[in-house]
This record gives sequence, structure tokens and C-alpha cells, in this order.
Amino acid sequence: MRIRNKAIVYIWLPSHGFVSTGVLLVEEEGGQPLSMRFQYDKEYFEHPEAISLDPVDLPLSHMENIIDSPPEKRTFGVMFDCCPDNWGQKILSLTASEKRVEVRYFDFIVSGGFHRIGAMGFGPDRKHGPRWDFYPLQEDNDSQAVDIDLLARAFNQLENHGFHNVDHNIRKYLNSGSSVGGARPKALIEHKNKPHIAKFKSPDDIWDEPTVEYASMTLAAKAGLNVPSVSLLKTQKANIFLIERFDRENEDRKHVLSGMTMVGAKPGIMFINERHSYQDLCLTIDRFGHKDFIKEDKEELYKRLICNILLNNEDDHLRNFGFIWDKDGSRLSPFYDFTPSPSPARHLMLNLGKNKTEMSLSNALSQCEYFGLDREKALGIAESIVEVFNRWEGHFADCQVTARDLSALRMVFDRNIRIDLEYDQDAKKIMQTG
Repeated sequence: MRIRNKAIVYIWLPSHGFVSTGVLLVEEEGGQPLSMRFQYDKEYFEHPEAISLDPVDLPLSHMENIIDSPPEKRTFGVMFDCCPDNWGQKILSLTASEKRVEVRYFDFIVSGGFHRIGAMGFGPDRKHGPRWDFYPLQEDNDSQAVDIDLLARAFNQLENHGFHNVDHNIRKYLNSGSSVGGARPKALIEHKNKPHIAKFKSPDDIWDEPTVEYASMTLAAKAGLNVPSVSLLKTQKANIFLIERFDRENEDRKHVLSGMTMVGAKPGIMFINERHSYQDLCLTIDRFGHKDFIKEDKEELYKRLICNILLNNEDDHLRNFGFIWDKDGSRLSPFYDFTPSPSPARHLMLNLGKNKTEMSLSNALSQCEYFGLDREKALGIAESIVEVFNRWEGHFADCQVTARDLSALRMVFDRNIRIDLEYDQDAKKIMQTG
């Protein structure tokens, strides 16, 4: 049965708070979108601080005209960004089943809660502003300040006893992470008076993922990348990885769009049937980037490419790249979701050079000009990052990664395997140093 739902879409504008932008219509069937329509409000279009919700699918140049979702997408990129990935969908679906209501695609868009990622909100009308109690969530704690041990207890109960047996007093902390992307268990919390994402161990982890991600992110920071403030908390139940949210600055909310949306890719397509590339991201920066930071952001993107190669991070799909979007253009967001894959496949998700997804410095060098870099500059960047990553084991040990996990990680960082992949002599020389 086809279902149609409507919502007023709001966005947070600095110095103005939440402002109505227009009307969203969603038509779906069987929990999947069939089409969407959006129309900007005339008042919003005339607002001096107005920004497009999505510069690719919903540019302000459409003015008050009705905009239909592209037929090949059936949705708008920004609305797909509003939907949670596996973890959030799981929590919302479990909440809905307990309340005996059917969860719909529309619910995934609007049920993010007050602390949802980004600057958007949804409501039934223009009079009362965004609502934070759309079903199936229908609950949102006023304050995200939380006892860390209590939070770990919630995830421990979920892992050992299932969602329906989690204490109702602490279940709200599971719901709080439902707007965050990714498949891993997480929550949105306040820590030391700042908003953070808390990430937890999953039963399927090969190693202690929170500790390894903390070590990986701080290693990237040592290599000079733009990394948010991160920390590792140890409780009686588990280690918890905390990453400070970059979509908040004091009371202001920042509009964040995924690389998928900014590139204009078909939502949900991450694999070979629509293979995208780092070069697509470079072109996006050229097209939409803040004019004063285009060179800086493209160089930062190249550094991330080198780090993903050296860490064997095969999860570099377009939704793991973010852009902070405002009236001056886009900025590449700080680095996130940087963690090694145990797979020996040695291929990235995105194409990176002439040899497609091959995970090698040689391949990264082959099209460095897209990043605004000549060969000498690109080699210098690679060499400086390799120098830091050659000391990974001591750094990971300092981050309290266990001896057992270090043993498993040595295969990921095996330099002999990496050297064998290099065909560019300069790249091979860099990998052989240290």
C-alpha cells in the first residue's frame, strides 16, 4: 500500500535559530521511498541567511518551484543523510515493534530527536517549530549528560539480554544514537559540558574496536590531519570511544552533508555498480567549496587517502566523508570513522588512481593532480605520514591496545606486503624507509 506523509522542514541558522524552509512530501511503499517532492517557502527564499538544504538536489535557484526527487534516486540526498544507518534503524525498528506501530521510511527521516546530527528538524506545521517526539521514538531526554557507567550498562544489557529486556530508565540512551550513521552501537551524550558521540564494542568485533579506533584517530592527528577531539573512557563493563561532535559550536548547529549527497551519488550505492572516487570529491570541493579553503581541503583529502591506505581502512565510502555547508560554501569536515579492516583484500571502497581501488601509494600518486598537488608535493605528504605510521605499534601500545590485539593488527600493518604492492620506485623507496 502506498503511503504519503508530509512534514515542514526546518534548519538552524546562526543568530536566528530554527527557521522554516519549506514542505516535504514523501511517498513510499513497503518501507521504501517511491518519490519525494519539496517546495521552498517564499519567506525562506528571501531570508538573507538562507542556504540550500542540498546544493545538488535542492538548490535555492529553484526558488518557489516544486522540486521532484530525481527518478533514479527516488529521494533527495539530504533526506537520505537524515536517515540513520544500520544501528539507528535497528533501534527505531525495535522501539516501534515494542509499541506495535509500523516503522516507515518517513519515520527514519523525522525521528532523529532534539540532539540529532546536523542542523535540521521536522515538524507538522510552521507555527510550533520542529517536533522531537515523532513516533516511533516519542521520547528524548532534555539533557544528554549521562553517567558513563550507566551508559555502558545499557549497551551491556542490549548485548546480553536483547533490546526488550533493557531497563526502561536507561533505554533512552540507546535511542539517543539513532540519528547517527554507521552500523556500530553508539549514543549522543554530553561529556565535560561538550556534545560527543560515544561508540561501543560490538559482539562481532575481532579486536577491542573502541580502543583501536581511539589509537587510529590519534595516530592520524599525529600525522597532521584535521581530527576532532577524541578520548577513551574505561568502565567496569567496557571501553568507550568518545569523539567530540563537529556539528555543534556552543549553541549553534552546523548543517552537515555527506560526500554522497555533495557528489550527487545515488543514495545507498557504495559498491561497484556505481563506483565513485576521491577525484569526485575533489571536483565537489572545486564546485562547492569555500573559495578561501579549496586548496587546503583538497590537500587534507589527499592526506586522508594516504592514511586510509596505510591503515587498511576499507570503509572509505562516500558517507564517511562529511561537508559542513553554509552560505559561504562547503568545508571538508574533520576526519571520522577511521579504523583498520582485518580483511587482506587491500582495496579501498573508492577509486583513488589509475589502478582504480588498489591500495598503494603508487596508485595515489598516479592522479595526485586532481588534489591540486604536483608529484613532489604529493611525495612529501606521503613520506611524512609514512614516517608517523611506521611507529604505529608503540603508539597503539601507549593507547592501551592489548598485546593480543597488537598481534592481530601486525598483519594489517605488514610493511613487506605493502612494499610488494608498490610499482612506483619513489613510492617503494618511501615504504622501505624507517
